[in-house]
Amino acid sequence: MNKVDVDCVVDSLNLQEIQSLDLENIDEDQFKAKLRKWRNMNQMFIIFMDSNQLWSLQQVLETTTKMVDVAIQLAFQYSHQIIQKKYGKPTSPSKKIKNVMSVLAMGKLGACELNLSSDIDLILSF
Repeated sequence: MNKVDVDCVVDSLNLQEIQSLDLENIDEDQFKAKLRKWRNMNQMFIIFMDSNQLWSLQQVLETTTKMVDVAIQLAFQYSHQIIQKKYGKPTSPSKKIKNVMSVLAMGKLGACELNLSSDIDLILSF
């Protein structure tokens, strides 16, 4: 069978569908359900492509990593907006500097080598 070109990796994740969620007008249960459905659909696609040897190992790892990266970004954005609504925007004690939270991926996620059974290591900092 022919190998699939790496350019299709991002297209295969249906990013447009999940990134078009209206995060401001969706409740937590709906958000989690949509994110879970999107993840499950993509995991099945990755498993299909891998088990039928349509993708190289590198393509499987890159696609899995991208999927998890997008899920983390969305979960962070959603959580951050909820916290801002409840407590306001985080700032320094003098209120002159806006604090921005960062998410740093470690291990296999940081190295773009994530597989479907990998755990993720994140460092969150202000």
